[in-house]
Amino acid sequence: MALQQDITADQRIFLGEDKYLEFPVYDQTNLTDEELRAQIAAGTATPIDVSGWGLLWVLRKKDKSDDPALIEKSTGSPADITVIGTWDANQGTNTQRVRVALYDTDSYDPTGSPPVILRKGTYRHSLKRMDDGSESVLNFGKFVFLQSTTR
Repeated sequence: MALQQDITADQRIFLGEDKYLEFPVYDQTNLTDEELRAQIAAGTATPIDVSGWGLLWVLRKKDKSDDPALIEKSTGSPADITVIGTWDANQGTNTQRVRVALYDTDSYDPTGSPPVILRKGTYRHSLKRMDDGSESVLNFGKFVFLQSTTR
């Protein structure tokens, strides 16, 4: 069910700023990434209702699990991941998205405990369902942080 979704330089995510990342989730049962992408482009992909799911979003330098998480967000308290919009089985009318809140201090907080000072560059991210018996990666890919003249 995992769909590669790269966050590229074109999306302009800068270090030290507040942003929301939004991920639609589709049924990928028996589909390759290419087939699912074709369905999304044609407007025929089947959205999945993710309301009530436990979710985890992680940013790391590399995909290895022993590489420390640089940013980690989850549903719960505080709710840094929320489900927004209204689910509909029709892709054309479905507005539901998984929203991940990134705060300026997630990527740059030199006075924090511990200090956070990420550098511009390419990282790896993934969004995973965490419900027992249903754990699965939903989205994954590259994540590019840019640097501006201000933080």
